[in-house]
Amino acid sequence: MKRILALILALVLLPLVPVLAADGYTEVIAPKYDDSRIFSEGLAQVKSGDKWGFVDASGNEVVPLIYDDCRRFSEGLAPVMRDGKWGYVDKTGSIVIDLQYDRADIFWGGLAVVSLKQRFGFIDAAGNVVIPIQYDYAIPFYETDLAAVEKGSKWGFIDRSGNVVVEPKYDGAMSFRGGCGLAAVQKDGKAGFIDTAGNEVIPLIYDIYYGYIPSEGLTMIQQDGLFGYADEAGNIVVQPQYTSASAHHEGLASVKKDGKWGYIDKQGNVVIPLQYDWCGDFSGGLAWVYNDEKYGVVDGNGNEVVPFKYDYMCEYEEGYAMIRDGDGCGFIDRTGTEVVPPVYENAGIEVAESYAQIKKDGKWGYIRIGGAAAPAVPEEPAPAQPEAPATVGGFTDVLGTDYFAEAVAWALEKKVTQGTSATTFSPNSTVTRGQAVTFLWRAMGCPEPQTDENPFTDVREGDYFYKPVLWAVQQGITAGTSATTFSPANTCTNAHILTFMYRCAGEPGKTGEGAWYDDAMNWARAGGMLDQTGDVFDPAADCPRRDVVYFLWLNDR
Repeated sequence: MKRILALILALVLLPLVPVLAADGYTEVIAPKYDDSRIFSEGLAQVKSGDKWGFVDASGNEVVPLIYDDCRRFSEGLAPVMRDGKWGYVDKTGSIVIDLQYDRADIFWGGLAVVSLKQRFGFIDAAGNVVIPIQYDYAIPFYETDLAAVEKGSKWGFIDRSGNVVVEPKYDGAMSFRGGCGLAAVQKDGKAGFIDTAGNEVIPLIYDIYYGYIPSEGLTMIQQDGLFGYADEAGNIVVQPQYTSASAHHEGLASVKKDGKWGYIDKQGNVVIPLQYDWCGDFSGGLAWVYNDEKYGVVDGNGNEVVPFKYDYMCEYEEGYAMIRDGDGCGFIDRTGTEVVPPVYENAGIEVAESYAQIKKDGKWGYIRIGGAAAPAVPEEPAPAQPEAPATVGGFTDVLGTDYFAEAVAWALEKKVTQGTSATTFSPNSTVTRGQAVTFLWRAMGCPEPQTDENPFTDVREGDYFYKPVLWAVQQGITAGTSATTFSPANTCTNAHILTFMYRCAGEPGKTGEGAWYDDAMNWARAGGMLDQTGDVFDPAADCPRRDVVYFLWLNDR
């Protein structure tokens, strides 16, 4: 009898024991949360109902789920928000900086950006205001000693003591990042680069482009709609000739020409021929590539490491890449081995600290990939897999459980956009200026422009965006990047998309204070448009297709 009771007790306790699967992963936190984010400094953000908190790798809720929002841990502290006010907690869940700010970002090098009454400044980990809350906007210091700040609608740079190093005189600025001591600035419709002393090393003669972040000693430049590369001395290394491009990673950059993508080195030599429909950045010597609606992986010489067989995949992080095969998600290693078979409804786009998010039966949990095995447990028959979630519009990359699923269905019904193929929507693809105004124009019912006056040499009758561009400019929704160019192929940032929509809505509640996009951000935030857009909403980040249709759908509702 005792042996029977012991066996029953062991079987009852079985689900509580993390089990190492044969292919090298452990389900460490059972799927039970409504949302989740990646691990950072040993803790991960989780959501139950409408409240957020943090769990450790054992599933202990070390920061109670009592907050309306939160951001990841950095330097031992995490921003949390309740009743519209932000503060900071430590890893025990204790509030160490009172919830008093309208916005709070994570710490970088001992300082964090905070905001009060639409003004921005910096605090230290003790909560002391180190740089007064006086700027219209501020970008974190990141890993550098200079931060871009806006005051009086002009941008400059300050050091960690708050001293002005570059006087605010630019119409826009990016951070000093990428390790080559340059930051992009713009003025009078043109962009260039300055060094840390404020010298204009690369003259302001290039098209405005918010993706100007130097990498590996080179930076992208754009002229007349074409991309090239310059070094930190301002020398053009690769003449502008590509219709799209990315920064260098591990010595290679993806570039597009004549509709196809490939890779060039830092001297501009084509290393991997331009033969793909799309491709990603290199990480650990590997990059994903896309052809004929399938994803595969190549090495730095262009050798196929993983065949073209997946419906979607992400870049490698910590040696693993998320893949989607049919309706299931999993992870592969650098050899292409499916260390986590594609049996989950959804999965996080990256592995962080050896942990990855997984979704099953509509709930989120975590697995550990490549970790040590848990204590042995009796073998049990594999549980039946849940029925695969429905897809939207026949697209393999839009599941009915995705936050943007209803938005995609709405966009198809309203003919705002279509898929990028018969079976793909490409929700992570970046939207261009031409696409953005076209989506908005269609959402508004395709109104006719008031006149056919067209000042732009790069917008021609017959282009799909011809009428949308004329309409948007005439309505004051946007303008050209110069008097004669609209730059329809330029990518659109979150700030641009939401500002277009805000202007189209008549600029409700406009104050004219702060950064040029602050009124639009406040309007979008009040409307719930930013609730699902990630850990820290970055106005300067490129806006993906999923969020454009999501914003438009929410606004239509």
